Amino acid sequence: MVGIERSSFGEESYRREMIERLLTEKGFNSVLAEEGEEKAGYATFHEDARRKRARIITIAVIPKYRNRGLAREMLAFLDQEMIRSGTRTASLEVGVSNVPAIDLYLSVGYRIKGTIPDYYGEGKGAFYMEKSF
Repeated sequence: MVGIERSSFGEESYRREMIERLLTEKGFNSVLAEEGEEKAGYATFHEDARRKRARIITIAVIPKYRNRGLAREMLAFLDQEMIRSGTRTASLEVGVSNVPAIDLYLSVGYRIKGTIPDYYGEGKGAFYMEKSF
């Protein structure tokens, strides 16, 4: 997953320690996408079962595997897991300039609820998006 993360996000990728947390700490759920024998992407969400809310932490697809529907498939899997666990609302943040991701999220039911200035660093804002189940 570290290699997928670095390939997907370069210098903005999560460090190894964060990825280890995503895999080991309670409340985090992940899915790994494969293309043939190769690891092609992964996605993770964190659920707050008490509040019936979940937050998508990351969706990463190695560039050579993009535009094949892997992110959409992983999102569908995460949706199923969230619904199964009783989640009522899911949220995520996405860079305001990441048009392909924004279009994907809108197409599966997420709605822009606000903007977070400098979320990804100075001058790199994000949209806050939510979806209800």
